[in-house]
Amino acid sequence: MRTTTALYPTAISGFTRGPNLAAIADTFASNTSRQRTHFRERAFWMFSTGHRLGDMRRMVRQYAFSPDSVYPGGIFFKGGAYGNALMMPVPSEELNNPTFTGCLDRNP
Repeated sequence: MRTTTALYPTAISGFTRGPNLAAIADTFASNTSRQRTHFRERAFWMFSTGHRLGDMRRMVRQYAFSPDSVYPGGIFFKGGAYGNALMMPVPSEELNNPTFTGCLDRNP
């Protein structure tokens, strides 16, 4: 994706395509660094599309990263602190669904 400017967004008023970005060379020391780079790049490309939480859960569940290294922690920049929840709450609209049985598995 980095090397093809045709994939860059164009719907923004006044946006002009710049030069292609350089591809990332596959010189990773381990699979872990390759996976981290993949998800970091994906975070930039998929910004504001609603895919980040799924990726973060996948990093913890399937790639065995520690939740502390994936989810933000500490002080929130708008005030307060980040919580320890790793799941999104079920919307009230879904609770009215008679076929929804709930999810008791709180693991990421």
